[in-house]
Amino acid sequence: MKKRIAKRVIGAFLAFMMVVTNIFLFDITPTKADVTPEAVTVQDAEFTGDFWNDKIWTVTPSSWDGATFEIFAYADDEWLTPAAGCGTTSLKYYFEKAGTFTVTQTIENIPAGIYTFTVPAMGATSSVAVMMGEETADGVALTQYNEWHEATGTFTVESDLTDVVIGVSVTCAAGAWGYIDSVNLTGKSLESEPEKEPEGNYIWEDSLLVQNGDLELEDLSGWTITMPANDNDTVGYTSKVDTWAVNNATRIMNIWNNNADTASFSMSQTITNVKAGTYKVTMGLEGIADVASGLSVSVSGAAINQTISKELPATTGWDNWVTVETEEFVLEEASDITITISGDLAGNGYWGDIDDITLMAYNLQEEESEEDDVDPVKGGIFVDRNKAVDDDFIMGADVSAYVSIVNSGAKFYDFEGNELDDQGFFDLLKESGINYIRVRVWNDPYDAEGNGYGGGNNDIETAKIIGQYATKAGMKLLVDFHYSDFWADPGKQKVPKAWSEYTLEEKEDAVYEYTLASLTELHEAGVDVRM
Repeated sequence: MKKRIAKRVIGAFLAFMMVVTNIFLFDITPTKADVTPEAVTVQDAEFTGDFWNDKIWTVTPSSWDGATFEIFAYADDEWLTPAAGCGTTSLKYYFEKAGTFTVTQTIENIPAGIYTFTVPAMGATSSVAVMMGEETADGVALTQYNEWHEATGTFTVESDLTDVVIGVSVTCAAGAWGYIDSVNLTGKSLESEPEKEPEGNYIWEDSLLVQNGDLELEDLSGWTITMPANDNDTVGYTSKVDTWAVNNATRIMNIWNNNADTASFSMSQTITNVKAGTYKVTMGLEGIADVASGLSVSVSGAAINQTISKELPATTGWDNWVTVETEEFVLEEASDITITISGDLAGNGYWGDIDDITLMAYNLQEEESEEDDVDPVKGGIFVDRNKAVDDDFIMGADVSAYVSIVNSGAKFYDFEGNELDDQGFFDLLKESGINYIRVRVWNDPYDAEGNGYGGGNNDIETAKIIGQYATKAGMKLLVDFHYSDFWADPGKQKVPKAWSEYTLEEKEDAVYEYTLASLTELHEAGVDVRM
């Protein structure tokens, strides 16, 4: 009797466990409702993990011979400026020999959908392309130090809950190097209603509705500006022209805050009776490197369902302008809108510049008809040469990047279309009236691995090559010493790597010795240095 009871108890228990097990087995199986394309994420997207041990990413080079990979912290290179929105680390690579490699990871149970995959990258003599499944998008060429590009592609996953390999495919020439950062994958379901493209050829163009959007009026008229802490000394704003800038030589708006606390700031403009259409706001921004201003650009109005707002990204350094743009918005009928740049301006010495605030309109481009063609006519205007200018009047040109440009494969031609060799190029400059060549000189414009910083990589050897061509063509040379390893100007002067530990007195001696040695080397090479 006891044995029969025991068997019945054990049998009931086993039956119960089978039911429970089946329940749990069904519960752990993903379903379409568990995850959506919008929720799919990439693990260690900014390459911050223990790369070689956590096995999230897999690196597969065509050959390991001469290929190196490492997780690189941007803080280790004071000259390097990360791409906007990137983190503090990236994947750095170097290929001594030509080859290819992929960096991949597998995303499990990815739902069907349409995915956009983007990766910022920077480097030289490399091409970077994003890949998903069996497809690889078109690559983007990496050209030089501190010039970031974005590899991007759109892919369709048709089967639901499948494992998909995503990653980056890189093609390298010998000596290629680069950085890959902030992998971003965004998705939407296949059932999403496709956006309808308007018929005709539409383009984004300036609506010309913003008053003083280029901020060329010194009194900043057209804008309502509020900054309670403004004392025009420690905290303030002004209109100015940066005479040392290369990328923006027009008038700009400068804001700054040297206090420890943030400072409230707002500038706005209301535009009345904006006609129905699709719009977005764009603006130019530069400022102190790697600091977020704390400001946002926004658009509001009765006809806009909710305020369109875009947080301004961290600025990336002097003369490094970026364009910021808001999301698109639609006005169903003519209405008033207000453009505002506002927030709590960062303190502790933050400064930034604003320019070119524009309301862009998505307009139908009109097709030109044959009737619109107008033949050119002679204007009857002729300007005589100023005969008071004698032959020794300086007509100069800066060709510091010439050697770098030619080494990258570029070719130059004369006015008849004949290809020019190096000496022929400088002879043509002379024949065109140029009598002075300026060349910048950096002490050591290369990193520890021998990769040039860009901008022509102008060390004294490069200056000597250019100077010899210029002298042979009958031109004189102006040597622009920066006394730095890269760009230097009144706004920034970084000490050369070799001088970083010198005392002030040692730096004085180093400047003298370096200048003397450089000019002596140019003189002995037969270069006609006049300034």
